[in-house]
Amino acid sequence: MFEHQLTSNTLYLIGTGEVAKAALYKLVQLYPNQTIAIVAANRSGGLDLLRDNVAQDLAIANISYHQVDIFNNIEQLEQLIRATAGEQPQVIFNLGSPYLDMKLMTLAIETHCHYFDTACYEALDTKGFSYQQQLALAPEFEKRGLKALLGGGGSPGITNLLTRLHDNKRQCESVKIFDYNGGSQNKYPWATNFAAEDNLKELDNPAKFLKNGQWTEAPAFSERLHITDPLNIGDVQPVGFNTIYHEEQETINMVFPHISNIYNYMSFGEDYIKYFTLFRDLGLLGVEEVSDGQGGKIIPIRFLASLMPHPREVAPLVTGPAGMRVESAGVGSSDMDLVSVWHMKHEECWADTKTGAVAWSTGVPACLFLDALMQYNGNGVFVPENLPNLSSELFNDLADKYGLQVDSYNGSGEKVSL
Repeated sequence: MFEHQLTSNTLYLIGTGEVAKAALYKLVQLYPNQTIAIVAANRSGGLDLLRDNVAQDLAIANISYHQVDIFNNIEQLEQLIRATAGEQPQVIFNLGSPYLDMKLMTLAIETHCHYFDTACYEALDTKGFSYQQQLALAPEFEKRGLKALLGGGGSPGITNLLTRLHDNKRQCESVKIFDYNGGSQNKYPWATNFAAEDNLKELDNPAKFLKNGQWTEAPAFSERLHITDPLNIGDVQPVGFNTIYHEEQETINMVFPHISNIYNYMSFGEDYIKYFTLFRDLGLLGVEEVSDGQGGKIIPIRFLASLMPHPREVAPLVTGPAGMRVESAGVGSSDMDLVSVWHMKHEECWADTKTGAVAWSTGVPACLFLDALMQYNGNGVFVPENLPNLSSELFNDLADKYGLQVDSYNGSGEKVSL
């Protein structure tokens, strides 16, 4: 246990969902003296539920709870931050909605706070995302002596960093990222594994990948491949993966323009694909208002999301392996000659933070990356690929500290260090 604080000032944890819960539990395990202000951005009952969980599971006195309508009254959060301002910048630890990223980054500048998030900005009621608007704020952060890290979760996050470490070992020409959820549960075959609206929108976007230096698009769910034993755990059953477009592809391409092939894949069971296809064919993934047939209006995807089970209902039911795999080919190599595998199990994640592996694999790495950011003495806006102090040595130390198991192999299957 690390008795000192992660930051000398208040950590404003935005969000009360499963990712925020995983991060909170991990922070309290490691930094019981850290002052944390939990800010709920909606009125779905998440704040009360999280407060009840904390009272039951965590012995800590330095947590306060605040209900703030950040979408419509961000001034209330500004007043809260200014009321507790200290000599050192406080930290806005955004583990809530990506729709709030720009509001919270702007507020960080105005209130002299460092900033952190795990998913790139996306405009409400649209599909598609990009880091461009957030990265454009870098000069303002530098001018004010502030720092920010974007996309510091699992994917994006650990996957970006592993790409960086692969490229440090020898220059990469091709990178493939696999997000694998091998866990199973028998109650909700149609359930998403994180916030339903965000998940469904992301998967309905065209699959986008960099091939021979050119961005190419394909319809969502149009390409499916099978990988045997993606986590190197002796499971010989082939796993189905679909090509998707994900945030880290944008920043990997930005930081490492010499990498000419960048692919991202996510595993899906046949049941999930069946239900997703049905929802899409029925028009339930739409983001524009339509008539509800009763004289009112609905946004189809939001209505569908309201009917889906919350990830907190699904998490305790899931058992089995999950993880991520990053493989790369060096310049001139026709084979993926370096592979890194990040292992976890749903039931072990639940035992650690009372969340499933999907939330754990975002919330816990968020703490790891925040730790690295707070250790960095410079200023600016960064992504995991270019945070200057995040060396392989620091990552290995932090991985041990936060309980991440990452193994790497060469083309012959022999374990290697990054």
